[in-house]
Amino acid sequence: MMKKLLALLFIATLVLTFAACGNGDNGADENGTAAGATNSVIEDFLVENSADISAMAEAMTGDMGTDGRVEIVAGTGNELIYKFIYGSDFDFEGMEDMLGESLLAMGSFFEMMAESFRDELELEYMRITVRYYDGAGNIIVAESFDSNR
Repeated sequence: MMKKLLALLFIATLVLTFAACGNGDNGADENGTAAGATNSVIEDFLVENSADISAMAEAMTGDMGTDGRVEIVAGTGNELIYKFIYGSDFDFEGMEDMLGESLLAMGSFFEMMAESFRDELELEYMRITVRYYDGAGNIIVAESFDSNR
């Protein structure tokens, strides 16, 4: 089970990184969590697989600027958030539309991914959120994808 979910995380990270290299906000704070929220199932998954997830995220930062990074974190409820934080030396000019269009084009993939997480972790629903940040920490593009139930 965990290998399947880790493979999905890796594939999504790879796809998102390539899409960015070639908006909506969910009302949560900048880390994607709300005060007092509990995220035990998603947080447990991330903690149990933290070494693999960290290595995967680190491997995807090559074209994101000198201080760019990828974070995969738990959000509010059953939400998994991909945060692509580009370095201060990365030029975003003209990329906002391309990033937004790429995310929408990959919508069915992320819905399938949310369904896989929901089923494997035995959740009522699941949400995958993708956010691209510029070097100053501003959200450039964000989109959320929900499982079908």
